[in-house]
Amino acid sequence: MVNTEDDEEPYEEEYRPDGKYIPRLLFLDKNGDLLPEFVNKKAEYKNYAYYYSSPADVLNSMKDVLESFDIEVCFISIKLCN
Repeated sequence: MVNTEDDEEPYEEEYRPDGKYIPRLLFLDKNGDLLPEFVNKKAEYKNYAYYYSSPADVLNSMKDVLESFDIEVCFISIKLCN
């Protein structure tokens, strides 16, 4: 996972598949190419497919990516306390 500041953001259009907004989370292959099929599945964000509002949504997409590469995924349930 890579975190960039605004002025460090890649300028190539391939890293802006549905617009230039922040934050957005893109999944890349080992060559740095976008895996466009892995987006936030929540319908409320259909215009911002790479925006994630919750850690659970990020984990779900991470799991999908790993499984697409035939990597077994096991999660431990975590409860967030206030």
